[in-house]
Amino acid sequence: MDTILFLKEGIEFELSSKKEKGKVKFYFQNFPSELFSIEEAENILRTVFIQEDKGEFYKFVGNKQSKLLHVYSSNHLPDWEFRENFVDLVEATKLGYQQCPICFKKLPVIMDYETELSLGMEVAAVVRYYYPVVIVDEPQKRLREIGEKVINCWPLPLKGYSYKFTLIESDGINAIACPAGEIFVTSGLLNSVESDEELEMVLAHEITHVEQRHGYNQYKNAQAMAAAAQVIAIFAGSAGKQTNSSDIVYIISSVARNIVLAGYSRDNEREADAVAILYSEKNTSDGKRKFLLLLKKLKYLQDFYGETKFKLFASHPDLEKRINALQKSQFAFLNPLEKFDGLDKEGNVVASLELLYEMLYETKLTLVANLATTSNLNKKVKLDTRDRNWLSLKTEKTKYDLDLRDEAEIDIDDSTTIIFEMSGNQLISPTINKLSFDFSNVKNWVKSTKEE
Repeated sequence: MDTILFLKEGIEFELSSKKEKGKVKFYFQNFPSELFSIEEAENILRTVFIQEDKGEFYKFVGNKQSKLLHVYSSNHLPDWEFRENFVDLVEATKLGYQQCPICFKKLPVIMDYETELSLGMEVAAVVRYYYPVVIVDEPQKRLREIGEKVINCWPLPLKGYSYKFTLIESDGINAIACPAGEIFVTSGLLNSVESDEELEMVLAHEITHVEQRHGYNQYKNAQAMAAAAQVIAIFAGSAGKQTNSSDIVYIISSVARNIVLAGYSRDNEREADAVAILYSEKNTSDGKRKFLLLLKKLKYLQDFYGETKFKLFASHPDLEKRINALQKSQFAFLNPLEKFDGLDKEGNVVASLELLYEMLYETKLTLVANLATTSNLNKKVKLDTRDRNWLSLKTEKTKYDLDLRDEAEIDIDDSTTIIFEMSGNQLISPTINKLSFDFSNVKNWVKSTKEE
């Protein structure tokens, strides 16, 4: 800590590290700065940042009237007569307090979340342009409750998106996943499912599009294509300007319309199908058979109504090919989820690679993983598909060499889904003993022993 500045409304700390420098300000109502000591200020800093309690320092303040719980350093605390102070969340929760959505707002720790959120809002705007939102409470409540159940039972680590499930008025059989977490379901689809289990599988499919950032990846691909076209135009002498904010807005708008009107790619749909089946198998029984039965029913509706009313899972590829492919496929979690920590030469954790699930279709094995970085990563990293044998895995008897399927970027303190592929005719399933992954300043990968 470099300096402490006592202000009229609170305390400002100036902090610095080897890499960065910044300021943190704590607000208080009726702050008695003339009575506040440096020792008390340092106590706040220790408590908030390294959880070192000294004495009875209160971290949270409850509003007796609204029963909302606030962070002690926020600038919107209730009047003194309506306050109830707490040292920890457990005590407050037991007394019926709910977390203030402003104080406790959580955002995903992922690169370029703001752009993804803007894309999601644009997709939602396009959906609402075509379809009115159902205003009847009961079906909306049913959709919301089942959606929340799927999130609570999700079989994989969640990135932290704020999900919202919205029913829209349409006879069409459709569901649309917006980047960053809003999922639309048509009244035609809701009226067509015969059980909550069927609706759960549909929502699991759509949630996978969000969790694996399929919409955001479409945007990144479109952005790369626009940049490549600009380079070609520059060399041809017909353009000379750099990409600006209006270009980004245009790309977001174009991708949003494409998501609503055309859906996601063949690979994206296959991944979403896989997780929907795995979700169903984990939370019910005979998940693959039930999911195939759902698709067959939707295929019957497609044949009966035609393409104009049928959209769900209808593209890339068509449902007939989709069903045939799923019947020939195998899916499995890496059970338990295999997690490895990447260490630098000093032994600090630079990144963690969590192997989530695998899919085997004919002779192609696909492995889906989550890569997360820490502040020990030395710079932003671009993963390039032109490099071969990105990932090597060793079980007791077999070694697997996998290539990166899609290019990806990851920043410091970031997280992203990455997908590997190889030719093969069996799942990896057995326990993985050793992992090799050429990544930035990582010198060695070891099995993670940290309790989540």
